[in-house]
Amino acid sequence: MAIAVCLAILPASNAFAGESGAEVMPEIVSDEQYLADGNVDPKTIDPVIEAAPAAGSGVDTFTSLLSEVSGMSASSAPISENYGEIGQTLVVDLDSELGDQVSVTRVAAKTDIPQSTLSDDGAQKSLSVLPNGSQLMTSLHPETGVMVSTLSRKGQLTVWNALNATTEDDLTRITQWATEVDSRQPEAVEVQTVSASRQSELVGIQAASAAPSCYLTINKPYTKSGRVEVSNRLLCNQNGRIKLDSYIEQYRGLGIWVSKASNAAQKENISYIWVTASWKCSVGAGSQLYRTRIIQRSLRNSNGVWYETHGIMGPQVRLTCG
Repeated sequence: MAIAVCLAILPASNAFAGESGAEVMPEIVSDEQYLADGNVDPKTIDPVIEAAPAAGSGVDTFTSLLSEVSGMSASSAPISENYGEIGQTLVVDLDSELGDQVSVTRVAAKTDIPQSTLSDDGAQKSLSVLPNGSQLMTSLHPETGVMVSTLSRKGQLTVWNALNATTEDDLTRITQWATEVDSRQPEAVEVQTVSASRQSELVGIQAASAAPSCYLTINKPYTKSGRVEVSNRLLCNQNGRIKLDSYIEQYRGLGIWVSKASNAAQKENISYIWVTASWKCSVGAGSQLYRTRIIQRSLRNSNGVWYETHGIMGPQVRLTCG
């Protein structure tokens, strides 16, 4: 199973002041309550800068915790994004030999969180409070999978989004992971980002160390016959075993993206591959923000290996289904 984890860094105190001036901890609330309190539409809060590789001892420790709890391994280097006032986010991708996918997002909650940000329309959902005071929200949809969210008393919202997990057993397992991670790491994780120049340097070193060389084309999602789709290409200078995956992500607001569809392909003795991901969207849902996401891409042959180790968030586009 593959897991993507996103977390945002909190300042020393993440509570916000109520009308009396006393600190009020953010909570997961109904959409009606969220709007009644005068909060901004969460979908209007977009990334300020592009994603960049993230590092540091805090990231390493948290990634190790995720691996220990889930039994999976990191499949790529962590990624960070900047959402301005919300703060910094971190994405960690994990996988298992079974090839399932889970997306986990942690973000600093500076206001209440509307439930629609943490669930899909038509999903079976519940909201409860854990013994340590954290809130737990679960959502299970037969097509878009599991979402399990915890909001710790330290203000860390952690959202586990499992696109291919569609059973009650999946929900139970992921809820156990989410609960344990919340209990063991309720506080913010210190994140350092790798600069754009350093990224280029690392990619250059990697390309020079292996004979094959590849170029990734990442496209914007588009609508077609009631579906949101995206096609991406990996083009290499040699034949070999080539692998590429593509994801379609929908923005839910407050720094949280959820996977709506994915597709992965692998071919032998070929120099390029196209991969298309497609999702049947909901007519009448209005304009939504989508983006492409790539995690794994590689080519292997007798001359060596080409691969890139960090996930890539592709171009964003606002689409209306139907």
